[in-house]
Amino acid sequence: MLSIEHPSHSVPDEVTVSIRKLREVELATQSRQDEISKLSRANGEERRLITEVRESAAESRGFNREMLQRLRDVRTKKFGRVKETLDHEAVIARPFDLAPWDFELPQPEPTDPTFWWARTDWWHSSRTPREPDDGSAANFSADSRGDGLHFFGGVTTHDGDLYKDSFGAVALFELQADRIPQSLSRRWLSTPHVELFGGLLGYTGDDDIFTGDLWSKCWMHRDQQLFQRGFGQDGPVPIVLGQAHESENLIFEEDGDRSVHVGLRGFQWMPPVTFGNINLANSLWSRVEIRFDIQTEGAGTLLWLDPEVLLRTFQWPLTAL
Repeated sequence: MLSIEHPSHSVPDEVTVSIRKLREVELATQSRQDEISKLSRANGEERRLITEVRESAAESRGFNREMLQRLRDVRTKKFGRVKETLDHEAVIARPFDLAPWDFELPQPEPTDPTFWWARTDWWHSSRTPREPDDGSAANFSADSRGDGLHFFGGVTTHDGDLYKDSFGAVALFELQADRIPQSLSRRWLSTPHVELFGGLLGYTGDDDIFTGDLWSKCWMHRDQQLFQRGFGQDGPVPIVLGQAHESENLIFEEDGDRSVHVGLRGFQWMPPVTFGNINLANSLWSRVEIRFDIQTEGAGTLLWLDPEVLLRTFQWPLTAL
């Protein structure tokens, strides 16, 4: 996981440890869900058995192997045309330019109840196929530039296994104790937002009795978590005060024999969180996550960022209720 940090607003070691523990729990939970999901799909040996049964049934109806190979050749050509176009950098004229970020971010006044940006971490899947035309390749890359965090590339799949990939970022913001606004109700509201530009393209071929499922799917997850640092038996621990999560399906292609493009909407609210029980002697931290989860399955399937995904995060004020 790569990071970029505010040059004059470092993250304390205790908070870094707390964040790592939160991330470990999330990864363990996701790993368990992925394991169950893969167990519910047919493995290689089971798919070979299914193919043998389907081939036998097809031959009894006069569908021979030469016909099957001709269909597969058509599917390979279509996939190749799509992939070749995506491999070339898109040059799209637009009547505007995004202004570069100002990395000399102004420091709010001490009475300003704004969450200050401290650090952004990002990640993406990286995987090569077992053989040149077998398995699945996750060819992502990312770059932090003056106008935001850019993601490029995508996933191509060449066999019947179910593959799960992801890319995204986690941004960390701090509101120091002396800037937390007073609240007579002892309740507060945090409402961050981000900006997302670019798009995603999903492609599947057409299924026949031999191919099995062809999937190209993508979900966007948005999460906000408010916490303060505490201390446990093994050192620093996060004390979670509130959390909210939203999930949105962007692409859900199954055996469609087509490509589907989805554009991102620009301004994007993150899930708001109403919470209480703040320790007014400690800093309040907000952890904002954008994650894109991808599923691909079947020969000639891809999920690609077209031409890219650009993420920009912003500071925001905490509201006293």
